[in-house]
This record gives sequence, structure tokens and C-alpha cells, in this order.
Amino acid sequence: ALAIGNPYNLGQSVSQGIISAVGRSAVGDSLGRQNFIQTDASINRGNSGGALINSAGELVGISTLSIGKTANEIAEGLNFAIPISIANDVLYKIIRDGRVIRGYFGVQSEISSNSNGGIVITGVTANSPAAKAGIQVGDVILRLNKQDNLSIREMMQIISDTKPNTEVIITISRLGNVINLPVIIEELPSN
Repeated sequence: ALAIGNPYNLGQSVSQGIISAVGRSAVGDSLGRQNFIQTDASINRGNSGGALINSAGELVGISTLSIGKTANEIAEGLNFAIPISIANDVLYKIIRDGRVIRGYFGVQSEISSNSNGGIVITGVTANSPAAKAGIQVGDVILRLNKQDNLSIREMMQIISDTKPNTEVIITISRLGNVINLPVIIEELPSN
């Protein structure tokens, strides 16, 4: 992979490396909202936001961040790029709406450890779409709009991509009962 940019305002520059992983969550981001590309192509101030291309010259990502490059910590080869599919999605939303609008559900969750799987609700934000729909701590999400076996990341991505004021059907298990709850997705609050 090649990272192209203008590091430290030196002028056009290219660094090379390999793509060591895809689908990474942002380090330190417990929400895991992005699926980053990990590369050891150097990303410094100035080439963040630049192109990450493959050996065929195809744009595969936008260089975003490095981990551990502070005065007290030096890490080599821990650099991340946003996949081009996500960058294109954001660009489309900006062109269509003038800004990025993300859907909001309002729960905290973890993957269920029982054999049926699902996503266990560990917290519900007051006045959120989930709270208004009657979702409770301890509920297990089995399905979202007929899609089952979702990971937390997949559920978050579907919700984020859902236009506000759209109704989705959340199928939950509560005390052994399976319940379908309609939820009106709202816009993600700015705070």
C-alpha cells in the first residue's frame, strides 16, 4: 500500500507499507463505529487525509491516524485508514443532505453468552428511541428488520445508516417471550 500526502508540509510525499488488517475498530473507541484498514505505511501530520492506494493504483482508503506518536510513546507501524466504501458513503450523504446525518437508537449492549446468541441490552438512554419503544435493560435483541445473528458493530452500522423518522422492527427476547417492537429511529444527537 502507498500513503500519499504532504507530511509536515514538506511537499508531495509517498510512503509504502503493507495492509496488515482490515475491519479494525478505532483504538480506544469502545463503540467500534469504524472498520479501519491497518497499515504500516507511515501516516504523519499532513498526509492524514491523503490517499491510501494499492499496488494496482486503486484508491482503497483515506489515511486517518497513527497510534502512539506522542512525546512519551513511539509506536511503529500502527497506522489506520478509513476504507473507501465508508468515505464514499459519507461523501454521498454530504452531497445529498449537506451534512452527515446518522440514525440513533440509544442503547448500550454486549454480545449474549447464551447459546441463542443475540445482543444483550445493558443500558437504555433516557428519552431515546429505544426507551420510547419500551426496550429495557436485560432484553436480548434477536433481530433487526428481519436480519438476525447481527454483531454489535453490524447493528450499529444499520442504525447509523437508517434515516431519522424511519420505523424499524426490533425483535427481542424478554423473560422467555419473543416480542416485536417498532422503533422510530432519531437523528444522532450532536453531544
